[in-house]
Amino acid sequence: MTSSDEIQITQDKKPPSKASWLIVAVIIFVLGAGVCGTGSAIMVLFAAALTLPAVLSKWRIESGLGVILLSLCLAVGWSIYSKHGFGGEYWNYLQRGKVQAALSLLEQLKSPIEQFYATQHTCPTPAQIGAVTSNKYVTNILLNNSNGEKCIYTAVLDRKSGFPANTTLGLAYLIQSNRWSCYNKDAETTQMAPIYLPSKCKE
Repeated sequence: MTSSDEIQITQDKKPPSKASWLIVAVIIFVLGAGVCGTGSAIMVLFAAALTLPAVLSKWRIESGLGVILLSLCLAVGWSIYSKHGFGGEYWNYLQRGKVQAALSLLEQLKSPIEQFYATQHTCPTPAQIGAVTSNKYVTNILLNNSNGEKCIYTAVLDRKSGFPANTTLGLAYLIQSNRWSCYNKDAETTQMAPIYLPSKCKE
């Protein structure tokens, strides 16, 4: 084979297609933007990164499609991040589960507190009734108020579980009506984004 033939073969050789990158990017974009609840910003932005080989492709059609998909990924990814952060609805789902676990821990105090109050006529501290005051997501449970009308107990959520500092959930024993409430108008000590509250605690 002559050198001129080698040059001709090199000239005729087409650049490799990047279509497979686009296909994978589209799949991840759809999963991130639609399937994962209200969206996962991380998945959508990862899809944006996968479009780059196509954007840089020497094929005009691939490059054009890559630019369009890249722009779409960035726009949707930013929209999801601005509303939900990187985790999206899945992150909110996880946090709601942790708050529910905190509420369950608080609710274990109900019967012992009622029994103690019936005989002592005062709100007991968790230690006085031998209550468990921590779990995987809660660092402590405190007695915050005892005024003859209600006993307020507050679970302090652990920052290691992804909550901001001073995130708390309150549960109140309303003495006169002999009922419990986690509405913040009664418990007064809940400090967290409403989106994480269990449905029974939303006013």
